[in-house]
Amino acid sequence: MLDGGSIALENVRVPAESLGLCWWDMVTNKFCGDAEVARIFAIDAEELKSGVPVEALLGCLHASDRKRIAKSLHTAIIQDTVCRESYRVHLGKGRYREVLSVLRCFGYSEGLPTNCTGFICELQASDMQPAPPPQNWTNVVRLQRG
Repeated sequence: MLDGGSIALENVRVPAESLGLCWWDMVTNKFCGDAEVARIFAIDAEELKSGVPVEALLGCLHASDRKRIAKSLHTAIIQDTVCRESYRVHLGKGRYREVLSVLRCFGYSEGLPTNCTGFICELQASDMQPAPPPQNWTNVVRLQRG
């Protein structure tokens, strides 16, 4: 952790408790997440803990973000790269939540990954504070703009 339980992400701090952990079993197409991911996507926590098809999460995205996110996931799978994207999650009644996710695939079979894991966090001005320059790079997640 960096300074009392926050993680530096591109010169901002996100409280560690705001990071939701997720994993995707690509063989069974079960996407699982913790309670924070369930809150971010407004999905039942027990249902998400057991796993939902990844399409259920893609269906929660703003219509204009879906194609870009699907393409980014596809690229990460095929090219063995990190999928790092920000997008909007639809909350209903014209409201959206700005989200950042960082995912990495692993566990290869026949040249393709079988699993994906990472974190998802809500990006909102009230949660973000300017971060000082990192002192200990081993405890910092640093994202580069693509």
